[in-house]
Amino acid sequence: MPHLSDDEAAALGADIDAEWEVVDGHDKLRRRVKTDDFGASMALAVRIGYVAEAEGHHPDLHVHWGRLVIDLTTHAAKGLTRNDFVLAAKIDRLLNPRRSEA
Repeated sequence: MPHLSDDEAAALGADIDAEWEVVDGHDKLRRRVKTDDFGASMALAVRIGYVAEAEGHHPDLHVHWGRLVIDLTTHAAKGLTRNDFVLAAKIDRLLNPRRSEA
């Protein structure tokens, strides 16, 4: 699976929350989420883990006290693919369920 061009990634980026940023030379999507404490960060990581497992796509989740950092990339493609943006959109709906009702 080839990784996306910068133009393709930019176009798909319009469909996900603005909190996502492209990092590591345009090879990774990253989102930082503030939480109340370590337990909330861990619980959110578990919820995201279930969504990711259902997609067969596995983010790097960095659990901290008061925040969770989510990194998405497709290692086999050595960069971003459409699957990264699909999972980002599903994580967005998990983080903001009211957005998916609109």
